[in-house]
Amino acid sequence: MRLFVCLVLVLAAGLASCRKSDLYENFVAEDLRETRTSVLEAMEGRDTEALITHFGDWADTEEFRGRLDAFLAGMPAGEWLDTPELAGAHRSRSQVVGGQSLDNQSLVYITRTGAEHVRIDLTFTRTGEQPWALHHVNAYAFQPNPGISFTDGTMTPVRLASLAAVLANFVFIVITLIATFRFRRIKRRILWPLFIIAGFPVFGFNWTSEAWYLVAPGISSSEAGVYFRFLEIAFFGASFVDASPVEPVILELGVPIGAILFWYRVMRGGPTRKAEKVPR
Repeated sequence: MRLFVCLVLVLAAGLASCRKSDLYENFVAEDLRETRTSVLEAMEGRDTEALITHFGDWADTEEFRGRLDAFLAGMPAGEWLDTPELAGAHRSRSQVVGGQSLDNQSLVYITRTGAEHVRIDLTFTRTGEQPWALHHVNAYAFQPNPGISFTDGTMTPVRLASLAAVLANFVFIVITLIATFRFRRIKRRILWPLFIIAGFPVFGFNWTSEAWYLVAPGISSSEAGVYFRFLEIAFFGASFVDASPVEPVILELGVPIGAILFWYRVMRGGPTRKAEKVPR
């Protein structure tokens, strides 16, 4: 028991000491890290010529240079007060039939000036074994999405009620799970707990927009395509996602169908087996 407690404490300390940016670094290509640092330095210095070299020879035109000058001039004014922090990373690879593979690496950084927060979007591409090239760059002011806090004045009635609903759902499932072991004669004792902890369908609550929506089963779309989520289970009926300051906090609530059915059976006499015959 003591060993288990020690392992839990060590794990909790390790998770607490990890920064999200350190986790995102694992998704950044090793041979891209020096290039992305150079790009960030060029953006901070409003260095058009340095950025053109990262785009490649095709960008060395007066038209593109003018567009890049206008972009740098339109960036949020002021010096960056913090070293840009990695707030998101995504890498994908596609294989062209009869051709070379195409790598895509998307990075999101955040920093701040004296007046506002700044978001920086970078996209790099690479064909085959060629060096990485800058494909897209953007920088603009943004408002960090609020996290869950009871002290900064952002806890509105809707957020408080939604958080309470998710926590109550979790407690209800845990209590039901414990109650299953109070019955001595219960049918399918192994299957009932599995059925109880699985919440479905799943609803999500966007902490920023304060809106509920159906997560699964559902269909969503983006610039990358259409996504079908017919089956997604929220274990113990609740989940919490706070992946990045540029993305909203998401609470998820899985409808406790198994727990509801269990108590329904209890009200009808209990999900129990018939009493065994007493030998004479």
